[in-house]
Amino acid sequence: MSGVTLFSSAWEAQSEAHIYGYAIQALNPGLIKCAALGNRLSQNPHTSTEMLVVVDSSLVLFAINGPEMEMQRICDAPVFSKVLDIVFSGNSGDSDGVYIVLSSDGQLVLVDSEAIGDRRRLRVIERYSVLTQEEDGLAIRLLRKLVADPLARCVAAVSWIDFIEVSMLVWSTGQSRYPQIRNERIQISTGEAICDAAILMPSPTETQRILLLAAVMDGEKQSYFLHLYEIWTISTASHMAFSLVAKLPLPLDLATPLHIIPLPQFPEHFILITETEVVLGTNTIMRITTDSNSTETDQFSPQTSDLNASAPIRWLYPVLGNQSPMLDFTLQSGTLYATNSRGQSGGILRAQFGHSARLLSETTASDDDIQETELVAPIWAFYVQSRHSNSKKTSCIVLQHANTNVPVLEAHGEWVVFEPLYRIISNQRLLFIGNIRSNMLLCVFRGCVGVVDLQSAELSLIPIMSAVDNQVFTHGACLASESRIWVALAIQPRSLSTSRTTLVRVASVTPSHTANISSEQWEFAEVFVEADVSCVRLFVIGASIVLAIGTYAPELRLYRLEAESTAVPKVTPIHFDMPLAFTQDSCEQMSDSMSIGSRAGPAVSDICILHEPSVSYVLVGLRDGHLSWKSLHTGCLTDAGDYTCVGAAISDPRVVKVGKVPVSFATDSVQFESILPGAVVCSSSLYLAKIGELCQLNITPCQGPYTLYASIHCIAPLLAENTANSGPRSCANDDESIGARSQTQRFFATYTDGRVGTLEIDFFAECSISTYSVKAEPKRLVVDQNTGLLLVACKAPVSLDPEVSGWTSELKAVDPRTGWIHDKVQFRAMELVCSLATWNIRGPKTYRYLCVGTTQFAEDMRSTGGRLVIYSIKQTKRKSRTKRAGSSLELMGYELKYVWESDRRGPVSALASLGDSYLVVAVGSSCLVLKLDVVQKRLIECCECRLRFAATSLDVRGYDIVVGSQRESVNVLRFTPSVDPNGCDQLVLMHSARFGGHTVDARFIADDLVAGIDHNGFLYVVGIPKHSTEFALDYVLGMHLQTECTRMQVGRLIQKPSQPQHALSWSTGHSTSCLPDADHLVVSTLSGALWTLLRISEVAYEVLRKLEQTMLKMPVLHPAFPLVPSSEGLVNRAGKGSRIQPAGTIDGTYLTIFASQLTRDEQIEVVSSSPDLTRAALSLDPESNSASAAIARLLYTLNHTCIC
Repeated sequence: MSGVTLFSSAWEAQSEAHIYGYAIQALNPGLIKCAALGNRLSQNPHTSTEMLVVVDSSLVLFAINGPEMEMQRICDAPVFSKVLDIVFSGNSGDSDGVYIVLSSDGQLVLVDSEAIGDRRRLRVIERYSVLTQEEDGLAIRLLRKLVADPLARCVAAVSWIDFIEVSMLVWSTGQSRYPQIRNERIQISTGEAICDAAILMPSPTETQRILLLAAVMDGEKQSYFLHLYEIWTISTASHMAFSLVAKLPLPLDLATPLHIIPLPQFPEHFILITETEVVLGTNTIMRITTDSNSTETDQFSPQTSDLNASAPIRWLYPVLGNQSPMLDFTLQSGTLYATNSRGQSGGILRAQFGHSARLLSETTASDDDIQETELVAPIWAFYVQSRHSNSKKTSCIVLQHANTNVPVLEAHGEWVVFEPLYRIISNQRLLFIGNIRSNMLLCVFRGCVGVVDLQSAELSLIPIMSAVDNQVFTHGACLASESRIWVALAIQPRSLSTSRTTLVRVASVTPSHTANISSEQWEFAEVFVEADVSCVRLFVIGASIVLAIGTYAPELRLYRLEAESTAVPKVTPIHFDMPLAFTQDSCEQMSDSMSIGSRAGPAVSDICILHEPSVSYVLVGLRDGHLSWKSLHTGCLTDAGDYTCVGAAISDPRVVKVGKVPVSFATDSVQFESILPGAVVCSSSLYLAKIGELCQLNITPCQGPYTLYASIHCIAPLLAENTANSGPRSCANDDESIGARSQTQRFFATYTDGRVGTLEIDFFAECSISTYSVKAEPKRLVVDQNTGLLLVACKAPVSLDPEVSGWTSELKAVDPRTGWIHDKVQFRAMELVCSLATWNIRGPKTYRYLCVGTTQFAEDMRSTGGRLVIYSIKQTKRKSRTKRAGSSLELMGYELKYVWESDRRGPVSALASLGDSYLVVAVGSSCLVLKLDVVQKRLIECCECRLRFAATSLDVRGYDIVVGSQRESVNVLRFTPSVDPNGCDQLVLMHSARFGGHTVDARFIADDLVAGIDHNGFLYVVGIPKHSTEFALDYVLGMHLQTECTRMQVGRLIQKPSQPQHALSWSTGHSTSCLPDADHLVVSTLSGALWTLLRISEVAYEVLRKLEQTMLKMPVLHPAFPLVPSSEGLVNRAGKGSRIQPAGTIDGTYLTIFASQLTRDEQIEVVSSSPDLTRAALSLDPESNSASAAIARLLYTLNHTCIC
């Protein structure tokens, strides 16, 4: 998390109402200033080295893992003053060490990376001052860099002029891991300007000798010298000083020295890097010149043949670098696609926000044994143990169709029908199936309950209980451990009756290890539910068993189950009030509710309970795609005492719409060995629900290629491919198994179109970033909603021959899943694609087109006009790259088919689809509305509106059009189509706002709000006046991002059902448009950064403002300051040096520190120091008794609602 900003602004047009916002720089490539490589090893055996890097105004700690040198971001901390250099100083032969940071105000700050539980943070150990002025106080010594000793005996601060100050380090022989810096400093005056300096490795017999080498420039003679200084640490002199040992003039033809690099493996050896050469130095000098013709790499080519061949030569791979300018980006189903290029080669950056879901395999349910095409929920998963090996198990799935049940086994990556079990369960109405032993299944049918012994020679159903006359089983569930087996059954009358009472029977048994389970004596207890039961579930919460019953009402009922070895089970109701009623707004969204079993409406489809020692969350899925949850104390579920809902509930229940099919949960079942960190919520899309570190419920989407297919109907967990455990997991050992948690889990999925497949979900990675090449420099991109293709406009050379100059543009259709380029179109020479847009014409027949706007340049780069070109995307067939065609998608291809074009008098800078059949085009300073004659394949100009300055962007909401302008920041136009076929359409300028900046993009964020971003990074929001006669737009708010911006998008980047309570929509009222209001503003910059802006409530704003003010009063070496601020560090960083930054903007640096750098005890200390902050924090959550926890939860949800 980096670059947090808090802002507030009044909207005078609405009775001085305030808008409060929260901005976070989610993707922050930044400018890399310096880095230091540490030599300590972490506890992770795969992690070898840490590296601390200064990126813009933050310190970022990385871990370099494994032989592949993969880099993992560990933590970051803001810097309050300008950092000049970083070095790492470690004790010889020890893994401990410390980072030393040099700031521009002359401070040496000792920084360590310490562990906080399973996290790490950067912590200040101590700070020291470096002399930056002469003794008379007149001359200022400008510091440049730090020089570290390979043996960690000292550190030297080097200035730009003639000053070097050496500070001796003292390492304690006690328990302290950190050195101290002596008060006595040793100063060296070179007499001339210093190019660079370094401390060399001494010989093994002279470890008390410190050798300092400096490259010095003689201004009068215009020549360069190497000065060698030495000092002995065993000297008995009262005043230690460096003595000049040698002064070596460098050759006159040698270029300016830039860097001196000591070689620790070779005593008294060093490398001198100049502008054109690399010099290897010891007693003699070996010169190597750089290859000036090399453009792809920075390799060095030797000029001399007497280079020491015994010296090792290693290739240095760049592990960090500035990201490319983000010229354009688009958002699609939780995935961000952005241009990523520098020069003539580049690619597309793809960032998937949410847990990664990878499609392993898929097929259609068209087997000869599976004739049904429509699957119904639920599906059941269990395992089958091999008869020949107790450690080998196979996953099995039962697919429930309308008239049959089909069990399929996983065999070598394929799914085959389990014939012996199919003969038993295929002709009966199956209600439940699952493992009660490693070799035994429990099956619940409408008329009986039985077990199947998988180890028997011939499988058969052994009944253990049957329904009595005129009754049937409607639902079932079981829970098995080594000590007890529980079965819950819902029983209703066979014939329809006016009574809506359902009998829920709970049966339990303590099985012996020798007797058959079917012959055991089962004990029964019964519960009467005055409603029709829709689902029954059993859960293990600690040492207790909880029965959950859902009804068609809908409502939820919880019971605690207890049983001794021979006693009848005891069923105790848990008083837990969770209303599942809907508001009027949500009732309007229920028009697509499914009808299952002739019962429509929001019936309970599935139940899940997530629990921690202190808090539990009850999740209820409904059949119309709604998800509801509520939190309560875990003691309400585990203790035998009578708890009421008063004081037991932690939060109010919430209901959100997550899909279009019944909500189901894929949770960790007792028959599987892997421990899932939460539950997978399935309702056409996938979400992962789990309890976070702060005991809050996080519901994060799962992103992956599956989103390009039809909706997912249901999923179930599968065994790990290399599982070796035997037997079901005991309920008593639930807590001990948490350490065996894996990062990924396989699931079996069914789709609404009849396909089935296998998915793999990564539970711990919430953002995955990948790139693929498009073999050119991408400039613009757009996603086609119909095909899912990524249309990329690139700038490419006219010819691959380097002697042929000139460039052109290419349009490529790219598959975002694989990076496969389906088709490519080349434009004229010196023609640049400026805009892309998809255009859907709706009528008796729907037409889909891709519109391209270009600019034609002359040789002197003067614009000479432009073109509007229209293509259609046609589906074709192409040859499969493999001999075996896995699916029809592998044989599917697309091509761009030319439709129409027209030359324009100016550059076509922006395009947008308008209404059902219109296209709005920005050509220079004119906006035109066009209509396509499909029969004659020609465009008809309907109307035109001329502006004062050239247009830069277009956005449409209904028939209103917002136009970004080069001089007038934003204009709002209104298009009125003619009712009369012979009448004239009208395009009228309605409103305008003039800030004088060059607007690069402007968007509607609500019916009455428009957001814009200018070239210099000033983001503003303006309001459309209530009365259409008012021409000027109302200024709402503004903030400065202090960087050059390129593009802006609106909408939900991550559609999280767990949207925080204090995150608001940008709209101030109910939207009359069919388009959803924006939750976020997303802005890209020329440096490759990405900002997201979120509107928050007034209560949240006041709490965060008071938190920042409280932390400003903390002592400078308090843990709240991972890096010590200088005397100027208390100034607002976001507003410093900005004349147009509003006064209501607050730098969120301390919010970053509080959320990611402090322990819980330190957070409590900060919040408790301010009574005002404590009272304000408790107002966030009146039910909470911890102010610090309420603030931490708020920051966590805000930062994870954004895309960091």
